[in-house]
Amino acid sequence: MCRFLDTRRGQNNADGFGIGFYTDPKLGSAPCLFTSTIPAWNCTNLQRIASKTASRLIFGHVRATTEGSLSEDNCHPFTHGSLMWMHNGGLGGWKYIKR
Repeated sequence: MCRFLDTRRGQNNADGFGIGFYTDPKLGSAPCLFTSTIPAWNCTNLQRIASKTASRLIFGHVRATTEGSLSEDNCHPFTHGSLMWMHNGGLGGWKYIKR
């Protein structure tokens, strides 16, 4: 993680980030999620969380805004119940398919 932070100091993908991971099943099936609109390399809390996180599956995503506003709502990964996912690009016609 520290190597990632050191090599990403620049303007690429500086529009937020997110991490998601699954914890002990005794805590429930929903993944743990942390998102922020600041660049990953400037987030002290990310460094603190990363040093204490252990999981069989961890998602990490850095964002470069192409569509949508700069907000935590647009930072991946996304979750619904026990599901967690990310995508690359935009979802066309979202206002028509959103339920």
